[in-house]
Amino acid sequence: MSENNFAELYKTWPTDQLLSVVDNPDHYEPSALEAAEIELKSRQLTTEELTAARYVLNQREAEKETNIDTIKAKDQWTITGRFDTPRVQVVKRSIVRISFFTGILIVFKGYNLFPALLYPIKYFKELPDNYTLLSFFNVMVLIVGFLLFWLLKRTGWILLTLFFASSSSMVVSTLMYMLFQSRREAKILVEFNPILQPYPLEMYILPILLYGFLTWILCTKKIRECYFISKTAMFWTLAVGILLIPCLSFWLML
Repeated sequence: MSENNFAELYKTWPTDQLLSVVDNPDHYEPSALEAAEIELKSRQLTTEELTAARYVLNQREAEKETNIDTIKAKDQWTITGRFDTPRVQVVKRSIVRISFFTGILIVFKGYNLFPALLYPIKYFKELPDNYTLLSFFNVMVLIVGFLLFWLLKRTGWILLTLFFASSSSMVVSTLMYMLFQSRREAKILVEFNPILQPYPLEMYILPILLYGFLTWILCTKKIRECYFISKTAMFWTLAVGILLIPCLSFWLML
């Protein structure tokens, strides 16, 4: 559209719409922007008229944002309400199953962790070792992630994916160490790094399969759509979980 056409069109527009064009130059062609500025100047508006038009524009933008937030909140809080297809029923069941397994994992980890956490505090009046504190932090992350995931919050998906991806990576790293280092060397390191204890091979395979499977389920497209997770966000979350967190964890335990 030529500048003359824009000029004719803008003569029929209210002032608040013209202000919207001027306020968003990236959304319009240069000729459209210039025509809007010329039309505003030609109207010779007073300060009061500009203020009134600006108020109308702000009200409309606020209403638009409210509508978007309402729709997004409704989508996040209702699975069955926003979908009526069999595909979503599968997603709903998957969310319930992931939450169920996560809840069991929280109980199991808490049952094994809290005695080790409280023992040195109760009997020696000192903080537990770095490994125990790190395990406690992981359980806290898992609990928060579980609650937010059940409430269909985006942060819940991120926390659970970080936990399961990093757990898979750490177990695989430990298993590789146990396979390629002698059993004697591994036993020497037991007192320094409890995670490196030479457990039977089966003790590593089951967590790898469980954590890996849960990570894969979380990253499926159907699940991600319910939590507004893009592919880019998914890959970044996996990268942090698989690479960064295990490296930091092993470094803290040294």
